[in-house]
Amino acid sequence: MQLSVSEVSALLALIISAASAFYSKRAIDIAVAANRVGLHQPRTEIFKAIFEYRSLFVDMDLHPTDEEMQDFYRKAILPAYLYLPSHFTERMYELYIQSRELYTLIEKSEAEHNTESKWKYINQLQELGKREVDKLIHDLASELELSNT
Repeated sequence: MQLSVSEVSALLALIISAASAFYSKRAIDIAVAANRVGLHQPRTEIFKAIFEYRSLFVDMDLHPTDEEMQDFYRKAILPAYLYLPSHFTERMYELYIQSRELYTLIEKSEAEHNTESKWKYINQLQELGKREVDKLIHDLASELELSNT
């Protein structure tokens, strides 16, 4: 069976296009992996900030200070606008707002020397921190599948 020049050219073109498609798919896979790795570092920093914030609620009468809440906002929430899905950023921001409100009530109670209500607000802040931050960490890890990065 003799192939004409045009048939040989068509066969070579088919082989080259198949090889191009294969290498294009590989390049796409590598780019996707590089993007996942590129997002890993900022997300890791956000997770560290969330864990630091969570650690402020572990002792019996410990709660975050104004500066520590500002650190949480700066280290976790602001970068989250760029690197996390918006529903997580909104949850983090809501947690921050609720923490600030309870902190303000604690400060007000301390200024008025009203110890009973101070502990009420401290307990609410601790419960908010423990419950909501733990849930946030769990949901983030589940949805983002950070172990696959």
